[in-house]
Amino acid sequence: MRQAPAVPDCRTPDEVCAYLQQLRTWAGGVSFRELTLRDNAIRLSRNARQTARQTVNDCFQQGRKRLDRDLVLDIAKALGLPEASLLRLDQVCQVADGRRSIAALADVSDSIPAGSGEFTGREPLLERALTAVEDAWARRSQPVVAFTGPAGMGKTELAVQLAHRLPRKYPDLSRRFFVDLHGFDTRLEPTPPFEVLAAIVKLLGVRDSAILALSTVEQMWDRLLNTLAGQRALLLLDNVSDAAHLGQFTSGAPNLAIVATSQERLPLTEPGHGIEVGPLDYPSCVRLLDGFDRLGRVNREPGVTVRLINELCGGRPFDLVALGGQLSDPAEAAWSLADHADRLAALPRDEASHPILAGSCHRLEPEIRRVFRLLGLYPGFDFSAYDIAVLADRDVDLIDKYLERLYDRHLLVRRHAHRYRLHDVVAAYSRRLLHREESPTNQRQALRRLHTATTLNANNRLGPRR
Repeated sequence: MRQAPAVPDCRTPDEVCAYLQQLRTWAGGVSFRELTLRDNAIRLSRNARQTARQTVNDCFQQGRKRLDRDLVLDIAKALGLPEASLLRLDQVCQVADGRRSIAALADVSDSIPAGSGEFTGREPLLERALTAVEDAWARRSQPVVAFTGPAGMGKTELAVQLAHRLPRKYPDLSRRFFVDLHGFDTRLEPTPPFEVLAAIVKLLGVRDSAILALSTVEQMWDRLLNTLAGQRALLLLDNVSDAAHLGQFTSGAPNLAIVATSQERLPLTEPGHGIEVGPLDYPSCVRLLDGFDRLGRVNREPGVTVRLINELCGGRPFDLVALGGQLSDPAEAAWSLADHADRLAALPRDEASHPILAGSCHRLEPEIRRVFRLLGLYPGFDFSAYDIAVLADRDVDLIDKYLERLYDRHLLVRRHAHRYRLHDVVAAYSRRLLHREESPTNQRQALRRLHTATTLNANNRLGPRR
């Protein structure tokens, strides 16, 4: 079957209706009778009220002032729209219904995350990247640097370190933006440039009304570059899906540096600007683990250290840091390094693509393990203790402690004060646990609580509609 039509940047309910019509045509022109039957089967699975055929028909008619978001999503699901596209359609419906700004559809921040204190062994790669940016700016061309390699190799950390080093050389680098494009998140479509640029110009102080007047990517680029007015700026594009995706963000503006990460190789026109990131060298792996091991086991048990690094971690910084979280856990202070290795080796081989990650979750208390797997259900980019308290139906102060515990185990990344996110690898494992250990009924109930709380908050912000 042909790929479903991409969800467009809908600004009004009429544009959402037009997309549903396009989707229905793609699905073979399903009759409204058949579509109503499919829709009601979906609604029955979550004990929702059944829908009349005329109500389904009305969703395809122009001139609506409000959207029934749940019904639109159910119809799209009944027509075969994939899960990743459904999440985007949900966001677009909120924009069309006036509940969100289009700038909120992209995961963009005007600050770079703090670099990790465990950064080690990557100085040669970092120096190559710094030189590439310096050479491009010396020639007054746009710097484009890409760190590529498999998941867990530390590409994002390298990009973050580069973004923090550059202002030392260029004090006039006044604007730096961190963008997660979600190119490898199976729940989401890669974020298109229009929404990313809309979010950036909003962060630069452009009003929503002015953003809504811009209808093309070219107009967004013009507005961004005019707003920057020649100032140096940097876009850190995390999780670029492929070379075509990256190409949409290279405007040619010499004052705007692009630093990208991707699991795909990204052929760049400038030699040396594409940097492959592989496993850490062995001495760097030892230094990294030793920084976590306050009891000296890494140096005292060298044979086991070799086994952990080469066989179980594969030299991946992500796995090494997760293992470090286990070594530094006071609850496991009595464990020898061999105990850790034997436990990890004993885990079923299908437990996770990274056995170290399974080990980090293995000894979590049941309630914290439940919270961890529910994180895989959360539909947003990052989350607070309040968000997860609603999802888990627990007290927010208790959830705050649980999230701190997960952070201490290196299972969460702290995005900003009191907000967290999951690394892609951790998110995939969380969803695996979710589907294996949490019943579909419990998952639906958790999402219903979150949906109710989100709708209530949105209505409170909007006030009564006329």
